[in-house]
Amino acid sequence: MPNVIFRSIEERDLETLRQWRNMPDIARNMFSSGVITEEQQRGWYESVCRGERGQCWFVESDGQPVGYASLSRAERAEDTYEFGLHIGNQQLTGGGTDLLFSSVSCKKHSKNNMRIR
Repeated sequence: MPNVIFRSIEERDLETLRQWRNMPDIARNMFSSGVITEEQQRGWYESVCRGERGQCWFVESDGQPVGYASLSRAERAEDTYEFGLHIGNQQLTGGGTDLLFSSVSCKKHSKNNMRIR
């Protein structure tokens, strides 16, 4: 079984995340499917990852970058949360890594860190 870790997103991760986010398979499933610029990526980081709305994680499996997970309060409703997840490292999809990734992120982080019942 892969060793999957979730760590806080750091500035050094932003370009990797932006490249993943701009991949067609990921972009088409996002609220906005347009190409994300460096400035937009930095704005997202400041408002979501470093702000009060939620938490974001850079995910690694056996030391390799895998993807991203987030849990944040929806802008439209105080008691509603949005879960974000994408696997950017296409070499690691399949074989159960993606299922493990989503399962671990839901269990480990939503209840403990966001005080969700």
